[in-house]
Amino acid sequence: MRRLKQIVFGGLLLVGVGFAGQRIGSEVSAGQHYRAAIAAEEQRQFETALSEIEPCLTTWSGSGESFATAARIARRAGDFTRAQRWLIRAEQLGWVPEAIALEKALLAVQQGRGSSYFKYLHDSIDQNHPETLRIIEVLGPAYLQNYQMEQATPLAELWTEKEPTNPTAWFLLGNCREKIRHFAEARVAFVKAVELDGSQLPIRRAVARAHLRANAAEQALPHFQWLMQRDPNDRQARLGMAECARLQQRWGEAESILATLEAQYPNDAEIYSAQGYLAMDQTRFAEAVTAFRKAVANPPYENRMLINLAVALENSGQGTEAATVREQFKQAEADQVELAKVTRQIWEQPNVAEYRYQAGLLMMRNHFTVEAIRWWESVLPLEPNHRPTLERLVEYYEKREPMKAKFLRDRLQPASSPAVGNRIPNAGTK
Repeated sequence: MRRLKQIVFGGLLLVGVGFAGQRIGSEVSAGQHYRAAIAAEEQRQFETALSEIEPCLTTWSGSGESFATAARIARRAGDFTRAQRWLIRAEQLGWVPEAIALEKALLAVQQGRGSSYFKYLHDSIDQNHPETLRIIEVLGPAYLQNYQMEQATPLAELWTEKEPTNPTAWFLLGNCREKIRHFAEARVAFVKAVELDGSQLPIRRAVARAHLRANAAEQALPHFQWLMQRDPNDRQARLGMAECARLQQRWGEAESILATLEAQYPNDAEIYSAQGYLAMDQTRFAEAVTAFRKAVANPPYENRMLINLAVALENSGQGTEAATVREQFKQAEADQVELAKVTRQIWEQPNVAEYRYQAGLLMMRNHFTVEAIRWWESVLPLEPNHRPTLERLVEYYEKREPMKAKFLRDRLQPASSPAVGNRIPNAGTK
């Protein structure tokens, strides 16, 4: 009997040791995955970080911190579904409420539905929040996308000061400076970004575009060639090759590339614009007028396209129409100034629906349809029955998404008084 007890006890002991060993092994493995995830995140290798952090969640299924970390990595990797799910789990497990609130705001902004969080996030930066750089990483591009340059540019500058070896920070700064037409400074920032990381396609495209804008074809050409090696059908790279050929007066080569592109991408404003520049260089002003007309007829386009058309018209002896086009250019420039004022008001008072509506009107009048719709749709969470916004959205969705248009139309109530929100005329939807 004693021998039997010893055998049973020994067996149980071995089982216990086995379970303990397995548990220790799982903990060790989870720790290795976690450290690898954090290291990859620091290197901005977010997909790798995501694959490393996920195994940790099985072993550490009761850790709110682990789920919060995983949610942050998933968000930075652009996997918003998992980010949302893991953030909810972190909150259920009682993770720090302030950290949860911050991550919720960052997730909403990164998804393009969180403009009401802008001031909260900006205030956090002003208060030197420990996560300041990660906030700028999200808030800076959001400001840029919404044309809030007075807010975006200082954040980008701060980011490059704090993280001078971060190529994404320099890329954001370059985009900000380009948007406010500080082209020489934008070029410097893009060059710095590509020096730090030449493997990112958006950075390569940006620095090549900056060199072209400076008429530096010799410096732009290697970047476009690099892009062509990656993808011989890259539309932007082929367009850039044509522009380099034009600047180097290889006009026949430029014409051939542009003709092929036009056949593949009809109604493309950038291609028509490039054809216009090529015609102007060869003093073929009538052809330039035709090309620039096509560019302006296929928005969105940069305001300078109107000046190009005006110059071509003047050189073709069509001074009256050129004067009209110059007035259109002045109006577009004035709209940019007005948009800057409106977006500042939105930043200062994010819950005032009318400012968002006005921003949408300005965007739509200047043919930035996607941005206009985004501004108008941001009105409805604040004022679900804001009549001018509903009318504009119904008009936009009528032929695109009839069911959505019907849903919005059903929300329209008979107007008891003249609607507000029509202070900017001639801003009909496209």
